[in-house]
Amino acid sequence: MQEIKCQIGELLSEILVKNKILSSKGEWRRLVLGNAIHNLAKNQNITDVNLKIAEDLTLKIGKKKFVKILTK
Repeated sequence: MQEIKCQIGELLSEILVKNKILSSKGEWRRLVLGNAIHNLAKNQNITDVNLKIAEDLTLKIGKKKFVKILTK
């Protein structure tokens, strides 16, 4: 599982694109609208395209990608 460190208040889409987890913000939008991004800690799908980081997250993206977002 890949770990990414970021600041509180950053957009999740920008973090994932900047760290090359996703290729573009368009891909992010498509995955969110298709309910393909899942927050494992809260057992919920991410539904907000403009989600800002407020706490540590563990995400499942699609079927095979797992990412842990850590806040500073």
